[in-house]
Amino acid sequence: MTFQKKLKKICATDCLRIYLQSISCKLNMRRDIFHAIADPTRRAIITLIALQAMTPNAIAEHFDTTRQAVSKHLSILTECQLVKQEHKGREIYYQLEIDKMKEIDKWIEQFRKIWETRFNQLDDLLSTIKKTEKMSSTLLFDFSVNKDNKTVHIVREFNAGLDLVWKAWTTAELLDQWWGPKPFVTKTNVMNFEVGGRRFFAMVSPEGHERWFLQKFTSINPKTNFKTYNTFADKDENPELPGSDWDLNFSEQNGTTIVSITIKNESLARMERMVESGFREGMTLGLQQLDELLVTLKD
Repeated sequence: MTFQKKLKKICATDCLRIYLQSISCKLNMRRDIFHAIADPTRRAIITLIALQAMTPNAIAEHFDTTRQAVSKHLSILTECQLVKQEHKGREIYYQLEIDKMKEIDKWIEQFRKIWETRFNQLDDLLSTIKKTEKMSSTLLFDFSVNKDNKTVHIVREFNAGLDLVWKAWTTAELLDQWWGPKPFVTKTNVMNFEVGGRRFFAMVSPEGHERWFLQKFTSINPKTNFKTYNTFADKDENPELPGSDWDLNFSEQNGTTIVSITIKNESLARMERMVESGFREGMTLGLQQLDELLVTLKD
């Protein structure tokens, strides 16, 4: 036998094998209960015979189709063991196999549990947001700009103790969870919270664009006050002057903590650029995110 004949024989054999496999797959699909209920007519038939057995003619009366088409659907349902036949005299009655339907319920149950878990998580999240919004609406917040001395002043009250609020403002892992207003996120490259130390971090957009900032700690009085010198920077940590001096003061009263921030800019142009770029809106959202984080940390 020549090579070409052998090749043709091999190809023919492979084609036959593939063809037989496809037929086998189709047969297996026909025996699958999910194939049976995929058709709306078959689902309607199942609904009809769920309460009482019915003959093919009685079933066909409910559909605008031929008796032959209904018989074909009944044949598939029978193959899939969703219905069974019962002979009464000359008539054949079809009735639902309840136990087989339980297989469908069992398959759906796994997804039901997944979504119940997700809905419970959503309920918890909405509850947290509701509590946070309610707290935020009653907590002190003030934002003012003074162009004459190039300063921005922010006062914000938090429904949490001083220790927790101080930690949220001075720990890189926590700062990254709230500082960037959504959908932006914050990525801290390095942070050494000590006098002479620094925090070098980026604000990352949803598209992955990074805007870097350099923050140097110039003074620290634990749980009372810390000061920083802030500038924009490039990815190599080279500062973009002019910058601004931040003075943050912390105080606690009756279980709530007030943070007072004074930002003095080295130039009016820098302050105007900061305000026009949405600093107030971004800071407001970030502080609301801090409210949410504090709730989870207290829990």
